[in-house]
Amino acid sequence: GIKKGSKGAWHYDEVYMCVLMHYLHYVILVTFLDPQNKQVLGLHQPMGSPPGSGDMYDCAQTRNLSYPYPFTPVAFPSFMRSDVWEVSVWKRPYLCPNGQELFDEAYYDFHCPKAQAQEWIPGTQWFWICGTDWNDSSGITHVEYCLVVYAIAFIGVITYTNALCYPRNFYEQFFVLGEFPKYYKIEHPKKLLTTIERERIGQYRVYS
Repeated sequence: GIKKGSKGAWHYDEVYMCVLMHYLHYVILVTFLDPQNKQVLGLHQPMGSPPGSGDMYDCAQTRNLSYPYPFTPVAFPSFMRSDVWEVSVWKRPYLCPNGQELFDEAYYDFHCPKAQAQEWIPGTQWFWICGTDWNDSSGITHVEYCLVVYAIAFIGVITYTNALCYPRNFYEQFFVLGEFPKYYKIEHPKKLLTTIERERIGQYRVYS
């Protein structure tokens, strides 16, 4: 009786709004921004020395790594382990100066002003890199990037809708009810909880 008679109002679900803004952000980025004009300062693969320098940061050296890391035999119980997971690859742990040699990354380079102006110090991991055009040498076009991000965003929205609107799903929420997810917020919730607690204590004393 107390809960049903409490005054309140329906509010649009702010959590769901955040979910939509999250995925909309990715859609806007991949649709309108040009990565070729971006300069990014961040944590990257360490800088190396020129090939043939012979020091510990020589960018020509390679190391044997297990790949993919989450699927190495150690990650599985003994009865699930198999040689199929033991995939070894050889990788160069250090970048050659300004990516001029032994560099095969198509999605970034060092052509921008800030990358060109920075000092190349072997072992450094915090430095500037530059974005490249959508239609780079990797063979992936801008349209393909957009389709992948759109699909991820669509699946993400459906998944979060099913979770936040349970027991309703995405179809029922938008195509049957035809409304944005809402929740009911009562007025003076602290006063209501205090009243309910007093009634509960009173009932306990009566029965005891």
